[in-house]
Parts: sequence; C-alpha cells; structure tokens
Amino acid sequence: MANGLTRLLPNLGGPGGHVRRLYATTVHSVLLYGAPVWAERVEENPTLCRRLVAVQRHIVNRAARAYRTVSHVGVTVLAGILPIDLLAVSQARTYRRLKELEAKIGLILPRARAALKLQKREILLQEWEDKLSDPRLVSGRRIREAVQPVLRDWIAKKGRGLTFHVAQVLSGHGCFGEYLCRIGRERTTGCHHCPEQVNSAQHTLVLPGVGRGAPSPPGGDWG
Repeated sequence: MANGLTRLLPNLGGPGGHVRRLYATTVHSVLLYGAPVWAERVEENPTLCRRLVAVQRHIVNRAARAYRTVSHVGVTVLAGILPIDLLAVSQARTYRRLKELEAKIGLILPRARAALKLQKREILLQEWEDKLSDPRLVSGRRIREAVQPVLRDWIAKKGRGLTFHVAQVLSGHGCFGEYLCRIGRERTTGCHHCPEQVNSAQHTLVLPGVGRGAPSPPGGDWG
C-alpha cells in the first residue's frame, strides 16, 4: 500500500498537504491495526521496530515532500506526524487503561472516553518532545532546531504550507552545492550565484535576491 501511494504523491507537484495527510493517515491506520497485541513485542525487538519505521518513513517522506535521504527523526518532525513506535505503544497503553476501567466501573461514558483521548494525546506529545530533546540524538538536527520550539503549532497546521522547496530548506537536503557535492552530483560545494564557497541550505535562505528576480538555485524556483 505504501509503495502504491508514493507513486500518487510526487514531491514536486501532485496533491496538496491535506490530501497527503489523508493518505498518510490511511497507511497509519493499517500499520497500527491490532497495536495493543503486538506493540510490546516491537518495543523489545529492534529488528521489528526498524521494519515498522522503514514503512512509516516511506509514506511520511511523501507527506512532507522530502528527499528520501532525510532521516526518520527529521521527516516525522517535518511532516508533523508522530513516530510509529510511540503511536503503537500509546495505543496499547490506552487500550489497557480502558479495559482496567471497564473491569472496575463497567460502562465508560463518552465524556470519560473523550477525556482519556485528550490525556493520551498530551502524554504522547510530551514523550515525543522529550525524545527530540535528548542530547544524544543527532539525527534531523537542522529540522529539530527549526521546528521543535513550535512543534505543537506545527502539528496543528497538518502540513499546510509545506512545499517541496520549503522542505529542502528546512532539511538541508536538496538543490544546494553542499548536499549535491556530498552525494556526487556536483564537483564543488560552491554557490552558482555568488562567491560563497559553501552553498548550504542556510546560505540559500539568506542569499540576497532569491525570490525577487535573482537566478534561482539549481532545481527550480523557490516560490
């Protein structure tokens, strides 16, 4: 399913953020089916966890319009979609809590279920924020530094305004001399439009004239 959907979601052009989010939600619903049964096993088995993360990364890359070289940590932040391992454990934890309450008090009223859902969301977001704040974490640093201070607002936007070129600037993976030289697509890291020796995403972001009639960086317009 994930492979089929990615063909419908090219990074440049294609559906907007709302549709991409809808596709991603569909895949996540399938991935998380039966999570209360298997979440604990995945948590204890690094191999299973890596496989699950690989599937999520595939579709979240398309939701975020990011290059496939962007890390799982970075692309989940960029897309505003929580990591699949945290989602699975959260679902299992909530399921167990509901069963405990049903055993104690019987029928759970809709208001109580809604309160549990809000509590689940808050705990989940806090766990993600704590994970992203871990000083030992090195993946997705540029994206984390840009988005983490406003992470909850970013999630609430649900991908609105995230274009292919914005994703490049935030991730540092894109049509920049520094990145292209690293992957063997350019011979030097220099900028094509000024004497700067290292054309990084940050340099492109502050390059005078970009978006105001100046030549665009390799790969197209930034608008």
